[in-house]
Amino acid sequence: YFERTNKFVRKIGCLEEDQMLQDKPEQVLDCLQVKSAHEMVKLTEDMFEGFQPPFGAMVGNEFLPANPYEMIRDGNFSHLHDILIGSNKDEGSFFLHWTFPDLFTLDNPVNFTQREISSLVLEAFRSLPPPGPKLISHFFIPSNLTDSAMLRKTFYNIIGDFIIVCPTIFFAEQMALRNIPVYYYHFTHRPSNSPWGEWMGVSHFDEVQFVFGVPFSTPHFYTKQELELSARIMETWVTFAKTG
Repeated sequence: YFERTNKFVRKIGCLEEDQMLQDKPEQVLDCLQVKSAHEMVKLTEDMFEGFQPPFGAMVGNEFLPANPYEMIRDGNFSHLHDILIGSNKDEGSFFLHWTFPDLFTLDNPVNFTQREISSLVLEAFRSLPPPGPKLISHFFIPSNLTDSAMLRKTFYNIIGDFIIVCPTIFFAEQMALRNIPVYYYHFTHRPSNSPWGEWMGVSHFDEVQFVFGVPFSTPHFYTKQELELSARIMETWVTFAKTG
């Protein structure tokens, strides 16, 4: 993060190109405090590397005292009880569209060859240290896969697994190994009013509207079956909160 922070403060005009943050931290802080939130957010968006944000949570403070992966691995959550957790069928499709919006459009995504998809995988995962991106491309993009729709699905499944599915399953499994009851769901219903392209399937966040009863607020946007689905999900969530 240190290199990215230096890059950020230079781009926003708070540090000269030949200077480092540690050379004048107080002046840089004073400069940042008069910058608008809009300008800072826009610059942060411009600094994305693939689908990876340039900055993340800082480890070693009261809010996050240690690396979350290490805390999960070491079982540092003995105070927890029952857990309700899960993922959606096509978690990565949204992130693929978001990372390459001009290539993977909602209605008419570009068809790519296996070689082209492999190159895009390297681009999407370029923030990982080598040889990570090449290993991902080599092991998870089959060399004999030629169908463009399946290549696209394989690509977004890699992203979804990396961001959402694998960390979620890892956490759930570590909990279960320590005899903490885990209730895992896999959401597979594509909303009838989905704004996302058909190729995106059951995307990230698609289940949330049913959890919070949105179909009952705007029933004309949903089917009868979806109202029933939302009711069942809300009953499940509320029962879990009450009794586990």
